[in-house]
Amino acid sequence: MLEAFFEALLVLVCIGVAAFMGLTVKKLYQGQR
Repeated sequence: MLEAFFEALLVLVCIGVAAFMGLTVKKLYQGQR
């Protein structure tokens, strides 16, 4: 049970980091043009 919780938490963190990176890249890309 605890393992599943940590696994879900890890997945959420990965998604959050990926979304943050995507937004950062998008802003940088828009700023360059």
